[in-house]
Amino acid sequence: DFYTEDRTAAVSSAQTLIIAQNALSAKFETCKAGRGHTRQPLVCDTTDREDELAYANLQLHQFANLTEVVDFGPLLGINAPSGAWTMQKQRNAKGGTAWRRVTQWGACKECADVEAGSYDMVKVIDADGNIVQPWYDEFVKYMGDVPLVTWSGWKDAAARDKAAEIQDGYVKAVQAGEAQKLMPVEVC
Repeated sequence: DFYTEDRTAAVSSAQTLIIAQNALSAKFETCKAGRGHTRQPLVCDTTDREDELAYANLQLHQFANLTEVVDFGPLLGINAPSGAWTMQKQRNAKGGTAWRRVTQWGACKECADVEAGSYDMVKVIDADGNIVQPWYDEFVKYMGDVPLVTWSGWKDAAARDKAAEIQDGYVKAVQAGEAQKLMPVEVC
């Protein structure tokens, strides 16, 4: 039933959509080490052997199951057996504020050399929550009066652990074919 007197149907529908979705994780390393994932193009500085956050291999997890990594190509219905998504800090980017989100496709993981769908990104808030200029002001101007939701982490370790417990239950239910039995749960 899609309609109820209270919010039960809406929460249940949203929860089903959320748990059936894929998750992305980022495995960060040096730009030089990134050559093991994709040969070209690398926009980050391969001579910098110190910056362990210069390159990220984005990993896809079906049903948000972080214990398994699946390939982008077949899962997304792309006519390529393999895909590689990365984030690479652009050379000469002051404070790591400019990035390229590279999307590559190919016949095998080690030969995903065809770039299609890449785009540039900028950092608007740093790891300490400080505004990064001029990108922050440009972002606010671009967004106008659109309400935004941001994710800044868990309130505390207990909230993170509670959410992980709930997520583990969802994954087990989906794997057992019992997703329809899941009830709405309010998380911290």
